Amino acid sequence: MSTTHSPSAARSAVPAQGAVRRPGVRVRRRSAAVLVVVGLVVGVLLGAGYGLLSTDAHHASAYLVVAPTASGDARGDAGGATTYAKAYAEVAGQPEVLDAALAPFATGGRTVDDVARDVTVAASQDAPLVQVSASGDSAQDAVAVAAAASTAVASYLTPTAAASGYTISLLTPAAEVRSASGLTPPLSAALGGVLGVVVAGAVLLLRR
Repeated sequence: MSTTHSPSAARSAVPAQGAVRRPGVRVRRRSAAVLVVVGLVVGVLLGAGYGLLSTDAHHASAYLVVAPTASGDARGDAGGATTYAKAYAEVAGQPEVLDAALAPFATGGRTVDDVARDVTVAASQDAPLVQVSASGDSAQDAVAVAAAASTAVASYLTPTAAASGYTISLLTPAAEVRSASGLTPPLSAALGGVLGVVVAGAVLLLRR
């Protein structure tokens, strides 16, 4: 006795091609989504960590101005003030100028020499200005050190300046100098997340 199979029965016995592929497609889509999420999370974490660890020290600066004396017999002139400002800046960083002023900041295991390394004194190339800058772990520390250092420089150089026909005085008090180019931790985390997604997308393209 022969058995006949109808065409419809044969078609039902063979799985449709789309039905075979559909589970694989779902798996690939799921793995792609997982990879993108992982890339995003890892990127955000790495970016935030970089932003926290790479945060620059705080900086502060004060400015001193050198000017001819107001007395009638002053020997100074405006052009010479710029020259004297450069000369004063060269000697202003010496230990005998700064050590006494910086001594109160030598705490927590830091020596006066350690604090002095965070202080820089520089003169403008085309103006009779002396910039006294300092860095610290906080804005308050940086401003305090810059203020003490600038006061010490002015006090030390006043007799020398007066003898030369000039005065040296505080033009602008110490204030924090903000960097516009620094990456904050939130911004760094956002950039890290974007980069993580981009890397994940590139990996997916290479796997195809």
